[in-house]
Amino acid sequence: MKKILVPIDGSANSKRGLSKALEIAKKQEASIFALHIVVMSSSIAIGGARRPPKNEAEKKISKNIIAPAKKKCEQNGISFEFKIVYGADPGYDVVKFANKHGFEMIVMGARGLNSLKKIFLGSASDYVLKKAKIPVLIVK
Repeated sequence: MKKILVPIDGSANSKRGLSKALEIAKKQEASIFALHIVVMSSSIAIGGARRPPKNEAEKKISKNIIAPAKKKCEQNGISFEFKIVYGADPGYDVVKFANKHGFEMIVMGARGLNSLKKIFLGSASDYVLKKAKIPVLIVK
């Protein structure tokens, strides 16, 4: 079965990405794998802390971000899995996860950065589009 990776963060953009992934999954008889990245501060990441212990924040993520995505997939008859990962760079983390787990496609929402911020920082979707070795669909 084909697997579609969908990074989600609860934003309107990521919800649009999930909706488009559902359309594709129905047509291609694929499953959806949602990935939520908890961005750690650079000082924590540099200090070697790989993953904070499970806590109330993780439960909140599951309730507010993962549960609605799962429900939407189930209502559409699409198989759904998810993973919460901890990292410092969402774009890099999405590409790394996709490469490691053999997905056929990444579908994600575009992030609306202002032009000055985009010049200096870029965006996760730009990074994924440039670095992923599999097809990427960016949904606006």
